[in-house]
Amino acid sequence: MPKGRCTQCGAEFDRLEEESICPRCGTRPSARQAAAAERPREFGKYVILEEVNRGAMGIVYRAREKHLPREVALKVLIAGEHASEEQVRRFVREARAVARLRHPNIVPIHDIGEVEGKHYFTMDFVRGRSLAALIEEGTIAPARALDIVQLNPAALKIVVNAPTFSGQDIISPAL
Repeated sequence: MPKGRCTQCGAEFDRLEEESICPRCGTRPSARQAAAAERPREFGKYVILEEVNRGAMGIVYRAREKHLPREVALKVLIAGEHASEEQVRRFVREARAVARLRHPNIVPIHDIGEVEGKHYFTMDFVRGRSLAALIEEGTIAPARALDIVQLNPAALKIVVNAPTFSGQDIISPAL
C-alpha cells in the first residue's frame, strides 16, 4: 500500500484518506494536504524528495540539485522565517564550522543560503542509518560501535574542537 506522510509531524504511514488520523500526533489532514506532502517540491535551486530527519534545530531533507546531477542533504532551520536572530546565528555558525573541517569521515558542506526567509545548508547525502540508530535498534553492539568510533580518531578530534558540530555529520566506511 502506498505510504503517506503527516503534514504536521512528518510521520509516515499508510496513505492518508480524508478521515485518516495521524498515529503519532493525532492530526486529521485532508486528502489534498496528504497528496501535496507526497509530491516533490521545490526549494530554491533544490527539489525536495523526502524528509529524512528532524531535530531541535532543523529538518533534514533528501533533495536533488536542479542543475547538477547529485542528491544532497538539505538542512533547513526548523523555525523557518520565524527564526530569531540568535537561532539564525547558531545555524549559520554550525554550517560554517562544518565547512571548515576537512576529513574523509566528515560530510562536507556544499552550500549555505536563504530561500524566502528560510535558512539552509546542504551537504553530501549519505544513505544509511546513524550509529546511534543502529545501537538503539540493537543492530550493532555498543562494543562494535566503540570500535567504529576508534577507527576515526582524527575525525573525533576535529569534532571535539568544533562545539556546534553534530555527531550525525560523521560517517564511517565501516557502516
